[in-house]
Amino acid sequence: RYLSIEDFRQAARRRLPRAIFDFIDGGAEDELTLRDNRRAFERFAPAAQDTTKPRAWLPADLQSEGVVIIGTVGRIQPVKDQATLLQAFAQLVNEQPALRQTVRLAVVGDGPLRLQLQALAGEQIHPRHTFVGSVRDVTPFLCAADVLLMTSTTEGMPGVMLEAALSGVPVVASAVGA
Repeated sequence: RYLSIEDFRQAARRRLPRAIFDFIDGGAEDELTLRDNRRAFERFAPAAQDTTKPRAWLPADLQSEGVVIIGTVGRIQPVKDQATLLQAFAQLVNEQPALRQTVRLAVVGDGPLRLQLQALAGEQIHPRHTFVGSVRDVTPFLCAADVLLMTSTTEGMPGVMLEAALSGVPVVASAVGA
């Protein structure tokens, strides 16, 4: 059962001390916002009968029939360790030459290490990569990807991993956390 915002307010009014309820319910509206996320997951769910991947919005080299997209989503910064991802991708295509024609790496995100990462990609895996940049909504990318790679050195609750799982996209991730 989903709770509407109004259901939440009524339950909170009954159970929370007045000062906490007032804070949540508008005493500090500029500081805290209630969000209704009950349907957020539906936008990631793959269509039951549709096995095609929506790729029209991607760069042309990622739209071709038979292209396998290995993707990553995240801010390009040291903790996300996309350099390891590039090295792993390079190793994959070097050890499996048959994949060179079909496998592409797509990096979605931006950050302080983007230029450095692009230079590294140019040296190691050119022309089998695409930097998509920062996007407002990763849903189309996740629905188009065949595999999501995450090479973070640390993660809390990795939202993109959950979104990929909801999209039916397999995830390969570094072993971090507990």
